[in-house]
Amino acid sequence: MESRSREGMTMKFGEKLREVREGKGFTRERLSRESGLPFGTIHNYEIGRRAPSFANVVRLAASLGVECTAFADCDDVASGGTVEDVAPDRPAGKRK
Repeated sequence: MESRSREGMTMKFGEKLREVREGKGFTRERLSRESGLPFGTIHNYEIGRRAPSFANVVRLAASLGVECTAFADCDDVASGGTVEDVAPDRPAGKRK
């Protein structure tokens, strides 16, 4: 459940998400609009209440303009998806 920040300290997914989001100048509201994920879901990720699916990690990374590898060291990301499962024109949570 950990990722390494620039300073070498370990981080959980939610902490890393918040660091990247704030570094890009995004509010939770803007990230919600850009990613199609509910505000509450993003909030829950950031406070560690929920772990994201792979599809949602892809959506968040794309919305923030970063590679998915920005979250690669976070083991609290649910597995079971591929990039192909996430089409940018499909609403969050919808699968083929």
